Amino acid sequence: MLTSFNIYHVLALYLSYVASLSSTQNSKLKAVNLGNWLVVEGWMKLSLFDGIPNKDLLDGTKVQFKSIKLQRYLAAEKGGGSVVVINRTSPSAWETFRLWRINENSYNFRVSNKQFVGLSRLGTNRIVAMRDAPGVNETFWIVRKDGEPNRVRIQASNGLFLQAKSDTEVLTADYGGSGWDDGNPSVFNMTILSHLSGSLVLTVTR
Repeated sequence: MLTSFNIYHVLALYLSYVASLSSTQNSKLKAVNLGNWLVVEGWMKLSLFDGIPNKDLLDGTKVQFKSIKLQRYLAAEKGGGSVVVINRTSPSAWETFRLWRINENSYNFRVSNKQFVGLSRLGTNRIVAMRDAPGVNETFWIVRKDGEPNRVRIQASNGLFLQAKSDTEVLTADYGGSGWDDGNPSVFNMTILSHLSGSLVLTVTR
């Protein structure tokens, strides 16, 4: 069982490791002490984030997705509270999604009205942007092509991939195929609008 004593010593070991990195590179470690939290952010020590998988997709990163097949952008209709469509020729606020990172591959997508994108809970495969808080249905996996990290496929909680079948239809998660060719309706180009360095937060209790 994880105890306060164990947490304290894990923190001590972590800080010893960070201190050794700082000493090796002849530089100081910068951090912010917020009560029982120690926050280390990327702008304070960029090298601490070098080993993070998909470090360009940290919390708060803004992205846009363009269908390779249709050459249209994903958009949260009305900025949220409705379906997600695939009919925009140019991106703006409704076509921009803010990432909430769960782990290195899974994310929540937040739209401009602060709601979350998710699989419809009405028994269909439609993608909607109607939830005030994320859950299982609002979890997505971003699969990146080797050698082309901005060429992606997006897997929904039902195990199927998002696909852009037509610019007159809403976005659905019902594609079970594979491949990365231009005619594949599940392949998107991901544009990263903002690169954030993120943060590491450690909590100590006694």
